[in-house]
Amino acid sequence: MTYATMPLSAQKKLHSSCAVSRLHVRKSLVGGRMVRLLDSLSGEDNMNKYLMLSAAAVFAATGANAGTFQHSFQFGTAGGGSYCDGGSVYTSGSSVWAWQHTNADCAGATTEGQGLLGKLAATGKSADMSDTYLGQLYGIFSEQLSYVLPKKLANGKSWELYVGLNGTTSFLGNSGALINVNGAQHKGGKSTTAGLKQLISVHKAAMHKN
Repeated sequence: MTYATMPLSAQKKLHSSCAVSRLHVRKSLVGGRMVRLLDSLSGEDNMNKYLMLSAAAVFAATGANAGTFQHSFQFGTAGGGSYCDGGSVYTSGSSVWAWQHTNADCAGATTEGQGLLGKLAATGKSADMSDTYLGQLYGIFSEQLSYVLPKKLANGKSWELYVGLNGTTSFLGNSGALINVNGAQHKGGKSTTAGLKQLISVHKAAMHKN
């Protein structure tokens, strides 16, 4: 049960029970971090104690700190050229990644995403990163993009771009190698998404035929 799903009467009871008559603050290890917990609340019953401890655990586990910057890079073509866009990767723990897709439209736009690092059957140790590109820049939500980035962000390492349609199909949209790691210049005449419109049209036509 969460506060939002509690009946109004239960919410009122929770409010009245949280009047503090004697407050002792102690430190307790919750979710791997030291947090401050209320030691004594007047009228506190088992449910209230459970809700308070659950809230403390959520705050301790999620935190509000930004991730740690790892690397910036530029997307390179499979043939040794360069695209205009690149990225910056941040980590929130060894396997939780967030990223900014920089200069995503070759005009300075930045989109965002997240993903988990793991060992994928197709690409080995890598992170499959979501991207808000289509929804944020064009208001398209029935099509989705994700970039597969290598665990080791270094020049020459492979990247892949996948496209999803309507939550029912997914296919490879582009690929290449990372360049300018930690020194991205964003030089290039087109973005990694430049050829997707035609590719998506072909796949949609094939889906309609089936």
